[in-house]
Amino acid sequence: MFTGFSDATIDFLWELRFHNERPWFLEHKQVFLDTLDRPMKALAADVTAVDRLAQVMHGNVTAALEQAYPQRKWYLHVARIYRDARRLHGNGPYKESLWFTLRCDSSRGPEIPAFYFEITPHNYSYGMGCYWAKANTMACFRRAIDADPLPLTELAERLNAQSTFVLAGQDYVRPKGNPGALLSPWYNKRVLDLSCVRAHDDLLFSPALTDELVRGFGFLLPYYDYLEAVTRREDA
Repeated sequence: MFTGFSDATIDFLWELRFHNERPWFLEHKQVFLDTLDRPMKALAADVTAVDRLAQVMHGNVTAALEQAYPQRKWYLHVARIYRDARRLHGNGPYKESLWFTLRCDSSRGPEIPAFYFEITPHNYSYGMGCYWAKANTMACFRRAIDADPLPLTELAERLNAQSTFVLAGQDYVRPKGNPGALLSPWYNKRVLDLSCVRAHDDLLFSPALTDELVRGFGFLLPYYDYLEAVTRREDA
């Protein structure tokens, strides 16, 4: 059961940034497990209701995603702290942030959209997007807008009517087109990201973070469905 991260979580992340080497990490591995790894896995389990038995034991059958959307099967991935030794590129052997991702289909690889939560030394964030989409996938996304702009128009207006999530992500250096002021920011994204970035606050240190993520992911579900359908067309 997730009870919140702690000041020790943030302290560990900062210290890791300045001591990103194996001897230091091994000396502080228990701190990592207690303050970052286990709370992250508990949060992911509570959000997805993967560890249902533990929730029942704690009397905490909350509005987790699997319960809020029982028709869906969620596939969870919690990142490891260890960087790929083949791709260090001068960095230390350990990641300086930790995250988990959720998808509805684990068989289609990283092309499909994903929900995420991430904590860093500076802040934490959560949201949904297409973070590893190939050029063909984004081209299919643009063709879907060209063919029928109304579905995304309604989603874009819905996003603009709230203040939690913003459209983010990397733009193409050269714009791909101009379907109008509302949709152009979407149309010209190389990486599509709907995210909420927050400074470390009381919510991060509270079990209420679980329900906040469930509410946020629930709001983003229509965007996930739209993008997931687009990527399926690209696969066809």
